[in-house]
Amino acid sequence: MSSILSVATFIKNKLYLSSLANIAFSVVRIVVMVACFALFPTYVMFVGLATCLAQIILAALNYLFTVRLTPELRIDRKAISLRATWTMLASGIWNTVIKLQQILQNGLSLLIANLAISPLHMGYLSIAQVVPNALVNLIGTISGLFSPEQTKLYAQKHHDALLGELKAGMRITGLFTNIIVVTLLINGSAFIALWQPGQNTRMIYLLMMLTMSGFFFTGIASTLQAVPLLVNKLRNYSLSWLACGVLSLAATLVCVKCFNWGIYAVAAIPQFVDIFANVTFVPVYAALCLRLPWSKFYCVYAQYLVSTILAAALGSLANTMLSIPQSNWIGLLTSCAITALLTLASDLLLLLGKRERTMILRKLMRRSRP
Repeated sequence: MSSILSVATFIKNKLYLSSLANIAFSVVRIVVMVACFALFPTYVMFVGLATCLAQIILAALNYLFTVRLTPELRIDRKAISLRATWTMLASGIWNTVIKLQQILQNGLSLLIANLAISPLHMGYLSIAQVVPNALVNLIGTISGLFSPEQTKLYAQKHHDALLGELKAGMRITGLFTNIIVVTLLINGSAFIALWQPGQNTRMIYLLMMLTMSGFFFTGIASTLQAVPLLVNKLRNYSLSWLACGVLSLAATLVCVKCFNWGIYAVAAIPQFVDIFANVTFVPVYAALCLRLPWSKFYCVYAQYLVSTILAAALGSLANTMLSIPQSNWIGLLTSCAITALLTLASDLLLLLGKRERTMILRKLMRRSRP
């Protein structure tokens, strides 16, 4: 019921305030859970209680932002349109279809691992999914920062500017995704060994990279995934993704039961379906929605892939030549920093255009001023 209050930060293009509210939500939730589990006998209801209290804080902050940012918004009965209400309701229904696809494709992986393989392997998979799930949240946050401006440009029919904004969103979201994926590709095994000592490091690392492989292309495609909502052409888009979810679930069960691929099938199959959809369907559908040539966005895909290959090669070479010991957190963080800097340099050279470099430089200069 309180989600409508988050619209004000979108309208005024101040989404950083929403991010601060979400941070407050997470802090309150953690503090309440820690306090309850520390002071009282253990009950699982503490998790729900913490989430409920955190949601109240989130709603209060969003209400405060709404009052401060959009005091001119008032309910006017004369402005109520049943036709517009139905249009929004229909869009919401198709969005729930996409959520169903996400459940079928990725949300059932731990359940399948538990019932079809073993609780131990489910535990390994849950550990492997921690970083990829955090990456998904990061991708959603970064790509969402471009949505207000994209909505404004589309409403004003500034199609050339909208195209430039979409490509900028793809490149900058891809930049952050690339840094994390390449850094974990080079240093992930040492990270797992330090984070989960005594566990099956190799299995967890492979499961993590398999899970992250699908999110690799999600990083650059997430901006385009918002285009059908932008132009309100969600039916075919939602049904196509739902078909991907059904295909992913069926293929995973077949590979686990018939081919004995085990836990690796649970981690890999949904991501392979995700890669296929994000590479073949998403950019083409986004281009057609905007009445552009179907191949319009593939140049950014090519730049992204070439930059990733170069960054992975440079990171692997630096890791071999420098031979930084990764048996402790200081050595691991040093190695990760070097890989991240090399990936950043590769992306600045091959992925980002002049517009994106200028945008980042201006942001950095603005933050450095006293």
